[in-house]
Amino acid sequence: MATLSGTRIKNTYQGLLKTSDAAALSGTLKVIQDGSGNDSALSLSSTTVKAASLQLNTVSSGSTSTNVLVWNSSTKAVETRTLPVFESVTTTTGGTTAPTLTIADAAGTSKTVTFAGGSGVALSRSGDTITIATGDSNVITLGTGATAMTSSNGVYLFDAANKSSGTITLPDCVVGAQMTIVFTSGSANSITFNTKVNSTKIKGRVTVNSTTADKTLTGIAEAGSATSFSVDKNSTTTGGNTGDRIQLIGVSSSLWMMTAQLTTTSATIGSVNTISEP
Repeated sequence: MATLSGTRIKNTYQGLLKTSDAAALSGTLKVIQDGSGNDSALSLSSTTVKAASLQLNTVSSGSTSTNVLVWNSSTKAVETRTLPVFESVTTTTGGTTAPTLTIADAAGTSKTVTFAGGSGVALSRSGDTITIATGDSNVITLGTGATAMTSSNGVYLFDAANKSSGTITLPDCVVGAQMTIVFTSGSANSITFNTKVNSTKIKGRVTVNSTTADKTLTGIAEAGSATSFSVDKNSTTTGGNTGDRIQLIGVSSSLWMMTAQLTTTSATIGSVNTISEP
């Protein structure tokens, strides 16, 4: 390394560093020059050091600090940021006809995604499996112990003969939901289907044909105040035998529109009262 000892200023000033205006440092950055006026990559003020380009030959390792240095491209400042240390994530599923997926990191920050069906698309969840299917391909057996229907889309095969008298709860009503109930057998007991919540209503058209007499009667419930409908294979006011079909379409979040084609073994058909208007 060269030394200034024993040298004259006139012979060495070219290698000395100075501010660009040869004045003292201030609060404003000044380019540092050599004695000949050549700019360096360094600028100084009384509070800031600026380098046009920075190189580090060696960096200490083994630090336990939780902060890292980052460069702000807008302000050109070097800042600190907390070093990310949470690497593990967990996923949780929930919901039934509107399944949810929640992703959370080890710090407790989470985001929940909700899957919404409709327009013939059926969604269901079992454990960690979320199933997406078209309504018509979602076939569900409604058997002996059934007390509730779980999906708002699909074809329900209803084994009514092995279902004692009682009630079955319809699923949530959602816009675009499509359900078809197909009777694989009929029941001589009256079986009632109730909406899941009282604010959900049912209206529509039901046609009943007698299998023992040449009689057909159609009833229309259009008040939109009913919250249930009933089936009974030998009733004079409704029906429900093998091959019969009930279709429900969700036209809003609170209204099922129903179309039913039922048969009864009764030779007499009174006024059709399948949809129970209060």
